[in-house]
Amino acid sequence: MSTKVQQVRERFGESQNRLIDAAKGRELEVLVPQWRRADKSTEQLTRTERELVLRWQFFNNCVAALDTVGARAPDAANEAIAAAYLRADDEIGPVLILPSAEKTNVVFGEGVDRALKPKEKAAVDRFLDAFEAYRVQLARAKN
Repeated sequence: MSTKVQQVRERFGESQNRLIDAAKGRELEVLVPQWRRADKSTEQLTRTERELVLRWQFFNNCVAALDTVGARAPDAANEAIAAAYLRADDEIGPVLILPSAEKTNVVFGEGVDRALKPKEKAAVDRFLDAFEAYRVQLARAKN
């Protein structure tokens, strides 16, 4: 039986492979995001490509956290945060949720700032609750 952490790693690998396939020799400029062609010109992402980037970034954030701070967290806490990422992706993905103290940014494929629909808000709230619980677990593990 696959653990949630393994499932996150698998979904990250799948999203990375899909993004590599979509690149077709172009390089992704993540901050914009856009493609950079071999001749140094740029090309906008299609909505489908933006969604691939969002899913890849979302799962990359989880895998990076598991590989760094997750090393000192209890296995149950890592499983719980992995489950939160999977659930958010299943319920409203592809999406990139960027929690911060000031404001949580939620980015969807259409790339415009908009109010969350009730289903999206509920999913993001559940994700943020899990994110906060993970942060607390990490703080406890540190002490």
